[in-house]
Amino acid sequence: MHPAACSEPCSAHPDIACLILTSYDDDDDEALFSAIMAGAAGYVLKEIRGNDLVSAIRAAAAGQSLLSPSVTRRVLERMREGPKTDPALASLSARERARAAAVPLSPRASRPWPRRAG
Repeated sequence: MHPAACSEPCSAHPDIACLILTSYDDDDDEALFSAIMAGAAGYVLKEIRGNDLVSAIRAAAAGQSLLSPSVTRRVLERMREGPKTDPALASLSARERARAAAVPLSPRASRPWPRRAG
């Protein structure tokens, strides 16, 4: 299950805490931050020991938030550095990047400009 999949249960049942248990300790910051933004109470790695997992579940159920130490490091780095910028967009100004982000990438998305007849 993708970490952002906790969005629907968290929205429908705000009294239920979602704890992400994953085997991935890589640089997939988007999955991590998607889970956090979707409402996950915690994000722990499967290398966690049994007793620590039970403690993590109890902490999440008690309304506390928790992250594995390596995940905490990545969150703190991202907070200090800001989100990663796509190298292709690095030469753009902040305003140009904001405009580029507003353009839908999906061909099914509505276009911000009219189509040409033709």
